[in-house]
Amino acid sequence: MVNWNFNANDYEEKSFKPIPVGDHRVRIFDAIEKVSNSGNDMIEITLEVSGHSAKVWHYLVLKKDDVKRTNQKLGEFWNSFGIPMGNFALATWKGKVGGAKIVHEEYAGSPRAKVA
Repeated sequence: MVNWNFNANDYEEKSFKPIPVGDHRVRIFDAIEKVSNSGNDMIEITLEVSGHSAKVWHYLVLKKDDVKRTNQKLGEFWNSFGIPMGNFALATWKGKVGGAKIVHEEYAGSPRAKVA
């Protein structure tokens, strides 16, 4: 059990504005292999957005039933970040800078930034 005497008078509520819609420079903070809810292999990419403290996530889902679209999305991603085509060595992706289009979607009644 945590031993802390919380004082609500020390707390100041802050509002956070989502990253604005549009094109942004982003840096790959992390890339992790995962499995999507539908059972496909995927890569979860955490992106830091230039000029903003918030991070956004992008998911590259490797769909075996839609190879052409998957390869298109992979190629666009690698091209944007200057990563050699076919490079799945995720550790080498970290720190690469590229571009991302940010859009907003509603989540729990508030706008949330996501990669388009």
